[in-house]
Amino acid sequence: MGLLVAVILLFAIIYLAAVSSGFRIFLLVVLAAALPLGYFWYHKSAKESADQERKLSIARSLVKPSDLETTDSKLTPPSYPGLTLWNFYGVIKNNSNYEIESIALTIEVTNCHADDNNCVVVGSGIARRDFLRIPKGQARAFDVNFPMENLPKLEKWKWRITDWLIEARDSE
Repeated sequence: MGLLVAVILLFAIIYLAAVSSGFRIFLLVVLAAALPLGYFWYHKSAKESADQERKLSIARSLVKPSDLETTDSKLTPPSYPGLTLWNFYGVIKNNSNYEIESIALTIEVTNCHADDNNCVVVGSGIARRDFLRIPKGQARAFDVNFPMENLPKLEKWKWRITDWLIEARDSE
């Protein structure tokens, strides 16, 4: 329906531009005003995007993984066959000078044969928690479900955190 209205409107504008010189002048004035406005809007949007990217880069560089302490961490596989949501639970203590806003952990699962030889990485997933809000010197529970798909049958599996993405802000 909207497309039909747009096509009819386009034909009406073309028709009016063909038969009315006053309407052609009006279209030129509108176009002359719209081009600079579009140019300024585009550059303002690009500047805001670059500022946002800069702020995000700063937020991700304030806290290092070595500034955090994790305790009671465990990884639980899906409770029913066929499900793909794993659960990561742990308590994270913030030993940095900044307030943590969010954390994303890359968790890798390794499957080993019974003799602990020939271990192979069979999956990885990202456990992300936004709006975590851990002030400096405090600890919070980190409990998140995340998907890890297409895993083979796990015999003797292990897991580890391979990467941290920490976003923080100055609490003052």
